[in-house]
Amino acid sequence: ALRGRVGEVLLAVVVDVRRTEVEVQVEEPPVRADVPLRERPAPALGAHVAVRVVNVDVVAGTVALVLGDAG
Repeated sequence: ALRGRVGEVLLAVVVDVRRTEVEVQVEEPPVRADVPLRERPAPALGAHVAVRVVNVDVVAGTVALVLGDAG
């Protein structure tokens, strides 16, 4: 669902907060993924965040996202 969207910023909701990463649910397309915090403070559970698509591997079925801003 994210192939061809590398570099785009998508809106997501934080559904789990861990020590080094957060799990987000992207609003559109509906995708759930872990996002590393990389020295950033963890957003609150339920927070709306922007995530940038940095890599999609269709064969492995993985997507890499980073926290980013919509601006």
